[in-house]
Amino acid sequence: MSYLRVRRARARYFETLRLDLGKGFPFTSRDPGYQGRIASLWNKHKGKRGFVLGNGPSLGQMDLTKLKDEVTIGSNGIFLKFEEMGFHTTYFTMEDIQQVEDRRHQLAKVKGPTKIYGLHNSYAIKDVDEDTLFANVAVDSYPTKNRWREHYPGFSTDFANIVYLGSTITYINLQLAFFLGLNPVYIIGCDHSYGPLAKAYPPGKIRITPEVYEMLKEAHFINNYHKIGGTFGIPYVSYQEEAYQRALDVFRESGREVFNAGENSKLDIFPRVKFDSLF
Repeated sequence: MSYLRVRRARARYFETLRLDLGKGFPFTSRDPGYQGRIASLWNKHKGKRGFVLGNGPSLGQMDLTKLKDEVTIGSNGIFLKFEEMGFHTTYFTMEDIQQVEDRRHQLAKVKGPTKIYGLHNSYAIKDVDEDTLFANVAVDSYPTKNRWREHYPGFSTDFANIVYLGSTITYINLQLAFFLGLNPVYIIGCDHSYGPLAKAYPPGKIRITPEVYEMLKEAHFINNYHKIGGTFGIPYVSYQEEAYQRALDVFRESGREVFNAGENSKLDIFPRVKFDSLF
């Protein structure tokens, strides 16, 4: 079934013709495919401000109800906060294979936002509704892949065609924000700190044992963000910072800006503003 889901997603990625006898001559209809549907989002929010939400512990200390009528992009376990927030993010993204696998049974309950997964995640997405899209994520565009190191980090200005990795889903969300035409973009909940985990383990994937679970409580906005037996990725922080700098450069080259409006954030790449001052 997983194999068939991938085949289905790949077949529906590009524009296709389908037989439509009820339409009349030439008895065909065009299906734009996932690529075409993502392309329709180009500059959808041009000139509007937008918010990219991380999942750091500081998010639990902020009044997110202020974002109800804003354009918001969230990812991974952010849906666990939707009920408390009183609204869902405008867009919801996931790319990390382990995150998708660990949450695959919960994702069917995520209703409302436009959901964008990597095409390579399609095998794990059982319930594909009209709000679900699959993007062409360059899964090899990671600096640990030797052939990509000199080209890292890539930043896509055409999210409908390709999306690059940056060691954090926030980097993908910044590429989406650029594609949507958002300006300025405010990042919140990106604490850029992973507590004792980053000191105890080298970058890479680790299994969530009871010991790891206790340390993870300091890394996200709720204690039960992860489950024992799941997988967590210790990030390459230096790679993240390279990616963030690239994103800022691209935005500024286009006359746009990205700010860090988070609380207690150690991310110094972006100029800072106070969250409450925006409202």
